[in-house]
Amino acid sequence: MVLNMNRIVMELEYRSIIPVEVGRGSRIDCVRGSIWITEQGSADDVVLDAGDSHEFSRGGVAVVQALREARVGVLVPVPRHEPGGAARLGKFWRRLLVPAPH
Repeated sequence: MVLNMNRIVMELEYRSIIPVEVGRGSRIDCVRGSIWITEQGSADDVVLDAGDSHEFSRGGVAVVQALREARVGVLVPVPRHEPGGAARLGKFWRRLLVPAPH
């Protein structure tokens, strides 16, 4: 299987929190700063500093909080030749970028 990794980079202010819906194989890179990640269904939390990454072993919602100003990259694998792969990726980005109702 050939995968095409698609990435979005976000700037997070100190203490800002974002929910991210991830799939198995998705990865978060802490490019700058420091972040805390808690993942739905996991008893373990993760703290990443600049240069660290975390790959998700299951799908669901992860909550990311900046422990100080941070730049975060989110990579989502999409099967290159799978029908509907691009549509699923677009749906992922819309959910990620559209704020949830309060």
